[in-house]
Amino acid sequence: MLMLIGSGGEGKSVAGAAAREVLGYENTASGRLNDLDENRFAAANLENRLLFLDDDLKTKAAEESAAVKEIITCGGRM
Repeated sequence: MLMLIGSGGEGKSVAGAAAREVLGYENTASGRLNDLDENRFAAANLENRLLFLDDDLKTKAAEESAAVKEIITCGGRM
């Protein structure tokens, strides 16, 4: 898991767009990380994806997300 943290205009979205170009659009997904906690079907969008982009994530939301914890600890099969 990689989080780019900073103020506006520092290139975080550009870095995400560049990563999407490198990996290929079909290998990436974007959306809201909170959706993974709020919608039990949202994780299906991550299947076979190498990159998930949330360009408006609040750090606190990531720290408190049960879905993120499950994904990064391999707690659930996708």
